[in-house]
Amino acid sequence: MITLVLLTDKRQVGLVCGPGMKFLGINFIDGSEAQLKTSLLHASGERYSYCVTPNVQHVNILHAHSTRGDQFRQAYCAASFVICDSRILQLLASLAGRRLFTLPGSDLIAQILCDPRFIEKKIGVIGPGRDDFEKLAHQFVERQLTLIDTPLQMSTESEAFAQCLQAAAAADWDILLICLGAPKQEIFANRLKALRRDGVALCVGASIDYLTGKQARAPSFIKNARLEWLFRLLSQPRRMFKRYMLDFFALVRILSKELASSFFKSRRT
Repeated sequence: MITLVLLTDKRQVGLVCGPGMKFLGINFIDGSEAQLKTSLLHASGERYSYCVTPNVQHVNILHAHSTRGDQFRQAYCAASFVICDSRILQLLASLAGRRLFTLPGSDLIAQILCDPRFIEKKIGVIGPGRDDFEKLAHQFVERQLTLIDTPLQMSTESEAFAQCLQAAAAADWDILLICLGAPKQEIFANRLKALRRDGVALCVGASIDYLTGKQARAPSFIKNARLEWLFRLLSQPRRMFKRYMLDFFALVRILSKELASSFFKSRRT
């Protein structure tokens, strides 16, 4: 099993959790939504750090023996905040007897944009097109939002990717929302560490799409029942069916290995 060692700045993460919760080889932070927001508010004025938001797809990439998996693991190991984004992972953790603090990225961004404590913070956004950004800016007119333009397609080794890194490093922001999808956004956040002195970056995927209405959000009762994945599957069956099926079977294999390892360790002791 691939084990990730989370490197953290105690001045930041200590406000959130202490030791955190290890599950599926990942050290997740523990705590509450209020504690997390306080930590991010603090981190936005300190030396550069970033946050990753694991879901089922992330777990599978992290356990892949490939160059892509290696780069993803490096990015995760350098993250200061590892926040569970998946109700499925939360459910599986509870079945394994572990409490996993979970806050989906779209909910986290909505809370930051609505929290008056963040009103003075400058927020950069990278990933969405200009039309989608304008919808977000119109929705949150009191916030200081800045779009950092990106091409529609770019690989992590391309000149366009390097140019976007330079643009993000030079831009004026306290909080950066990186919406490039995994593992590109996590690799971006990790490489930005060598170029940026301060601020906190949040790797939040398609979170802004849910805030602007580009993608439909599940009703509260569906989210509370941990069935957001089913809502998305029914909303976009062609796009999501293959991904969910492949991710599910890969996750079952990873979880089975972890449970078997824990069982044999307990037998030896």
